[in-house]
Amino acid sequence: MSHELPLRDVTVSTFANAWDVAPQRVRCSVGGLVRALTTFPILGVTDKRALPAWSPATFLLGARRAADAVLAVGCLVLDVDAGDPDAAFEPWPGLLAVMHTTWSHRPEAPRYRLVLPLARPVPAHLWGLAWAWAAVRTAEADRACKDPSRLYFRPAVSCPEAPHAACLQGGALLDLLGLLPDEPPPRHPPATAAVVRVPARLRDRAVEVRLAYDPDSRERIAAELGARLVGQGTDRRATHAACPTCGRPSVWFYLEPRRLRGARCNHRESCGWAGTLGELLPRRAA
Repeated sequence: MSHELPLRDVTVSTFANAWDVAPQRVRCSVGGLVRALTTFPILGVTDKRALPAWSPATFLLGARRAADAVLAVGCLVLDVDAGDPDAAFEPWPGLLAVMHTTWSHRPEAPRYRLVLPLARPVPAHLWGLAWAWAAVRTAEADRACKDPSRLYFRPAVSCPEAPHAACLQGGALLDLLGLLPDEPPPRHPPATAAVVRVPARLRDRAVEVRLAYDPDSRERIAAELGARLVGQGTDRRATHAACPTCGRPSVWFYLEPRRLRGARCNHRESCGWAGTLGELLPRRAA
């Protein structure tokens, strides 16, 4: 596997086994993720639930593994229990993808997993749209994979003789976020529900206040921007977000907004940008 891999990090969550409900957030390089997904340690276990596991999701700090605790998803993962592993990459030409057989794989009953690291994490509220787009390409994928909090077992075998295989397709990172509409399709309210129209200026002000004061909202923005999370406690902050003025990955802000509610560019001499978190979000067409 001598493919040149993108110099980019991805954030995933790890678990000791299937019974572990406390996600451990891990930031690793794309190369490190590929190595983990193409290495089969020999583990003398008979119950696959005892295997080390991972999730492509980033969860709220301190939350248990659950769909409503997901901030963003950093990889597209597809499980196929009735398909040809040799044809796994065909629907995804030109994209970086890893295929590895799973614990239950047998030559007469092939089972494999396809993992595509994403160019940008997909925020949790858009994951349903992202999954729907991907499911069209690999229609035989297990529908349970649409759960953004789904847990996956690391590649492993019970003995050296156990059948297993892994391969890598080189290419670009899939930008699922760029393939989606700016907003999810509107949901029609129940026939008996009253529709209250809020002036745009009030909606914008509500968002501005939430981003200025709510740590969970600020962490969601960090995930959407692909920022790095560093520090502990009240010093925990997001870094390496793109600056709206100079374009460099140099903007940072605190998740706990006691010391500073806004965001700043580190290049004070050459740029000096400072503003609100809302200014970091992509501008939507009017």
